Amino acid sequence: MISTQTPTQGRWLYISGGILSAIYLSSLGAYVLFNWQKICGMPANEVGDFLAGAFSPLAFAWLVLGFIQQGVELRQNSAALILQAEELKSAAKHAGDMVELQRKDLELRIEELEKARTKAQAVAEENARRLEAIAVKKAQPSFSFGLFQRDSARKKYAAGRLSNHGQSCTNVRLEMDQVPTVIALLGTTEFEKFDSELSVEIKMFSANSQHTHPLVVHYTDSLGTQRSQSFIVSSQSDYVRIVESSTQN
Repeated sequence: MISTQTPTQGRWLYISGGILSAIYLSSLGAYVLFNWQKICGMPANEVGDFLAGAFSPLAFAWLVLGFIQQGVELRQNSAALILQAEELKSAAKHAGDMVELQRKDLELRIEELEKARTKAQAVAEENARRLEAIAVKKAQPSFSFGLFQRDSARKKYAAGRLSNHGQSCTNVRLEMDQVPTVIALLGTTEFEKFDSELSVEIKMFSANSQHTHPLVVHYTDSLGTQRSQSFIVSSQSDYVRIVESSTQN
């Protein structure tokens, strides 16, 4: 803060000037008093010259004192301006430091908000994927084959049932590479619609020997997506077993 006290520097000039002026005027008064008769006898122009010469030193002294006092005031004003400039510089530096701290705090908050947003987005995406997976799983059929019993008269022919314990589906098609004299699907192998808990008979030709063969059930789930379920056909001498080999695609 700039000091508001009244400056005392240079006051001694007024005191010194007053003392010197008093001494000078006293001396001048004493001179006039002792020379009064002579002064009274002087012409008016000489009296004027006398007074002008008598008061000129005093006027010149005060003129010098005035210049000195002006210099003192200028120095005081300069010092005050320098102090004010220093305070402004300090205030500007402090304000700059505060702005920098606020900027860093803002950046930290933005970073925290971005991390929170990213985390929330990741959680939301994970929840969406989980819900989608649940919805997809609920929309799938669940096919299974019962044990295929061989015909008592024709041992190379077997019959079993294909059941759906999941959701209804459409465009069901059984696909298995036919191997002549070894294995082949017989009868109906395509179904336009396969309702939930529906069970249909499936027939096949299978040589009366031990062998395995892949079988795929293609379908369109209730969401309209084409998928498939894979199985393995295992032929034995008395029966044919079909078991799931992998999850749905």
